[in-house]
Amino acid sequence: MKSHEQWQTHDEEVEHRRLLLARATKGDTKAQEDLLQTYGVRIYSKQEKSRLVYENVKPVRASSGVTRKRKEGALKRNPPK
Repeated sequence: MKSHEQWQTHDEEVEHRRLLLARATKGDTKAQEDLLQTYGVRIYSKQEKSRLVYENVKPVRASSGVTRKRKEGALKRNPPK
């Protein structure tokens, strides 16, 4: 593999990087290592992504104030008997 100083044109480097990214996402460890060493980028394959365990909790969507105001307005117009 060529180092980043050896590219003739910017387009050659971009094309090589695109191919490396494609191979890395398919699980090619050599391409993953090259991307990490050359560009400082860690790419996970589809298999690696499927094994990830997320610790972030999905936020609960709060109801908007408009809904509460509508409910309060409805109670004022039709008070309980």
